[in-house]
Amino acid sequence: MSSRQPATQEPRAVESLRLAEEELRQQNEQLLAAQLALENERRRYQELFEFAPCGYIVTDPLGIIQEMNRRAELLLDHRRELLRCKPLSVLLPKEARPSFFSHLHRLLRRGAGEVETWETLLVRAGAAPLPVEVVASAVLDAEGRLAGLRWLVRDVSDRKQVEQALATERDLMDVILRGTADGLVVTDRTGSVILINEVARTILPVGGGNPGAAARGHAGLRRALGTPEPDQPAPRAWPTRWCSKGRRHACSICASPPPRATATSCCCGR
Repeated sequence: MSSRQPATQEPRAVESLRLAEEELRQQNEQLLAAQLALENERRRYQELFEFAPCGYIVTDPLGIIQEMNRRAELLLDHRRELLRCKPLSVLLPKEARPSFFSHLHRLLRRGAGEVETWETLLVRAGAAPLPVEVVASAVLDAEGRLAGLRWLVRDVSDRKQVEQALATERDLMDVILRGTADGLVVTDRTGSVILINEVARTILPVGGGNPGAAARGHAGLRRALGTPEPDQPAPRAWPTRWCSKGRRHACSICASPPPRATATSCCCGR
């Protein structure tokens, strides 16, 4: 009896061992597939980070640089290997650092889910400081604790140049409006006044400070300039120039006065 029992248990042990080995093999295959998917996902996010159109910088909670993408290297004009483990504040001019630390401390106090946005300057080697917009947010670990900070850096130098050009044009227009002895009025396609100087205000009917008087003033201007009411189709609007005696100036193209019916245009079509 005892001699037959081991003989019957041996096939069962072999079968159990085979099943355990098969289960272990399936688990290993699933683990390898999960690792491959995780690696592909990590590579995809790394590519998105590396080739993003904006500069990205990752720091620890104290602002020490840990990683940055290619666009950030180009904006800073520094190799990332030379900037790693350095404070992010060294990339800012001294006058911009107090504002940087103020935003940093405010972000650390507010914690996750909060964003700090402001404009500052970045120091570049051999070049003028670069105006940028900075968007900073917190990075949390798996347990929800603060692990670091993420900084998005966007070049706004083109926008600053446009804003400066517009400001220069506004200043020039203000000088022209204040310095000329003639009345100048600019209207849009509906005949509404866009721009008017003080000389024109003394010549043409312009309302006072209250909305009703202003509306009546604009209506009077439309009548004086010969432009239609806003609900009527209007031809293309042109600036009308008035002398100090309230007379229309001649067209600079054809040297003829604009007709009374279309005071904001001329017979030459300008």
